[in-house]
Amino acid sequence: METFLVAAKYENFRKTSELLFLSQPTVTAHIKHLEQELGASFFKRSGRHVYLTEAGRRFVPHAEKLAESYYDGVQTLESFKQGF
Repeated sequence: METFLVAAKYENFRKTSELLFLSQPTVTAHIKHLEQELGASFFKRSGRHVYLTEAGRRFVPHAEKLAESYYDGVQTLESFKQGF
């Protein structure tokens, strides 16, 4: 989700790879895997440029909620492990 959200924000896989410390092929693989899993194309590719599709724009708020829920769960688990 994080890869998708950063890529959606910048519409640039190279910048996404730099910000997430991933290789560009890894970013592409993450996006392709998500698209295959959900059966939708989230980015339109035009040469070296990528653009968010309507499906991608519609998925962004759901991806944000999923990421927020995940990080809340991690934080809760860390607090539990520390005895809080």
